[in-house]
Amino acid sequence: MELSKKYPLYDILADNGLQPGTAHTFDTYASAIRVALEGRNPSLQCEYDERQDSIGIAQINICLDKQFKVIDCDRSYGGLNHGCPKKHHNINYAPFSRVEEGVPTGVIVAGK
Repeated sequence: MELSKKYPLYDILADNGLQPGTAHTFDTYASAIRVALEGRNPSLQCEYDERQDSIGIAQINICLDKQFKVIDCDRSYGGLNHGCPKKHHNINYAPFSRVEEGVPTGVIVAGK
């Protein structure tokens, strides 16, 4: 199953006005993805980028049950927020050149 085609995260973000090379809050990213997941919560992981001296998205996770149905990531390892700044701080969305260097997205299959 091509999960990346079923959940095209770059397109989901773009459809919500979130473009590479911009920065937004955790809530802005999570809300945009939540709409595409019919209200289910994604999990975001952030990391410090020394080259840009800022925090950026390292990974976006969509959680699935054993039948490959989307579920909330609330109970995933680390919860919804893995090292991302709280509330009013912006998180960088790497330009495509940085994405190609290995900024991953992922799908977690949870045992529910």
